[in-house]
Amino acid sequence: MIRELFKTGMPRVSVLIFLMVFSTVMARGETSLFQVAISIATDSLNTDSYKTNSQFYVNTNVKNISSIDQKIVVWTARGWSWLSNNQEVGPCIAALQNVPTEKTLHPGEEYSDQIQLTLVSKKKKSVVFRLGFYPKAEDPVSGMTIDMTKNVFWSNEVTLER
Repeated sequence: MIRELFKTGMPRVSVLIFLMVFSTVMARGETSLFQVAISIATDSLNTDSYKTNSQFYVNTNVKNISSIDQKIVVWTARGWSWLSNNQEVGPCIAALQNVPTEKTLHPGEEYSDQIQLTLVSKKKKSVVFRLGFYPKAEDPVSGMTIDMTKNVFWSNEVTLER
């Protein structure tokens, strides 16, 4: 294609501009849109809710690492946009009313929140897990059986010690 541009007598400057625009468009096909980090809110491990119902909180941080604005959906029941890679731990998704809000994260901008999780098994001494963030959730993504691997952005791994 570039050879054909030279054959048509197109000036080299035009070809250079074409290449710059083309490379910018290709760069927008970025696969890494978000960086997701989590940490266990250790103060939530000292609550009655944790001791009786095995419910605790995780601090979450989603950062737009792309070069363009990215839209995410945030629900009033925060767990709807999250899933766990370990069946022993899952986001709380129960809600009497749940309202979505679309937020725009500019390049480099972060969204932080706390997600309530439930520990399914009380038998294990420690549980290792990661959380996946689904930026455009329309329903609870936890427990869905469809393959969302291209749409889920995974966090670092954390360990919950019992």
